Amino acid sequence: MKQTKSRGSIKAPLATAGYAHVQEPDTVGDVADGKWKIELFFDDTPEFQAFRGEVMQHYQGGWDPFRPQEDGTFLLRPKTIKKPTVVDAKLQPITDDVWKGSKVICSVTPAPYEGGLTTWLNTVQVIELVGRSDGLAGFEVVEGGYEAEQPEFAGWVKSEQAEQKTPDIPF
Repeated sequence: MKQTKSRGSIKAPLATAGYAHVQEPDTVGDVADGKWKIELFFDDTPEFQAFRGEVMQHYQGGWDPFRPQEDGTFLLRPKTIKKPTVVDAKLQPITDDVWKGSKVICSVTPAPYEGGLTTWLNTVQVIELVGRSDGLAGFEVVEGGYEAEQPEFAGWVKSEQAEQKTPDIPF
């Protein structure tokens, strides 16, 4: 896939992150390609339409990088072969993983090629970080249900008994 000369970086409006590999390249699984990448879901707003128009000025036919979704949003999947800059809302570098649902602003470079138009990922600014879910969202304690026995560790006691007995720790 021969690419022609790229254009300048374009700042995208606020988007919701989907699948993201911005701290480490994607190297595991069926779609792993060794690149840094992020799925960006944009609401159909005037800011998005202006951004889309600026990117599409480089479109020469073929693949359109903006994919309409059933919920009315648009999906863009910028990638890069080198690590993008990742910063927080105050422009401080971060090493936190970006998870699905995080709110981000990215800069991308349109890159036309013989088969269409792609976008290279340059920078990710995390406005609202969503951490990894522990899978318990929406669950609550059910009184009277099964309760697993918790193991006791040598020299330590359960927290309810902590005031009654403390372990001897030699220093």
